Amino acid sequence: MTEETFEAYAYNAMDAIVKRHEHPHPYYDPTEISDWRIDETSKRAAFVLAEQIDTDRSENGIGWLGDEFRVSLWYLESYQEPRMLYKDEAWAKFYPDSFNLISGRVPSIELVSVETDGIVIKAYSEKEQKKKEMKIGFDGTVEKYMGE
Repeated sequence: MTEETFEAYAYNAMDAIVKRHEHPHPYYDPTEISDWRIDETSKRAAFVLAEQIDTDRSENGIGWLGDEFRVSLWYLESYQEPRMLYKDEAWAKFYPDSFNLISGRVPSIELVSVETDGIVIKAYSEKEQKKKEMKIGFDGTVEKYMGE
């Protein structure tokens, strides 16, 4: 019996998180991993989980608010269980008869890098009402906004 590589363990752990966060609903988008970094040498990985968590649409597909999405940053070290460190949630309503028209905000987290002291992401800052690059500590705190 061969020991599982950390990379294989990380992919299996990501698959398990996706399965735990699947929401079988006819109006929900599929849950998925939108970005990831795996470092076999240091046995560390970070990934972004994108999921739809609510809707107010009815049988006719129309609702007042639209859909609520959550995008979350997860961290995995050694062969431990993955931990959620940071999340962004928002409501977004898409107008199907218009070209790229949306009300609300689609949440997103862009994974920039995994550092020795935290994970650098680009995400929405509630404080500044725009996307900013920030470092998230391994305990989930926003260590600093980059460029400040």
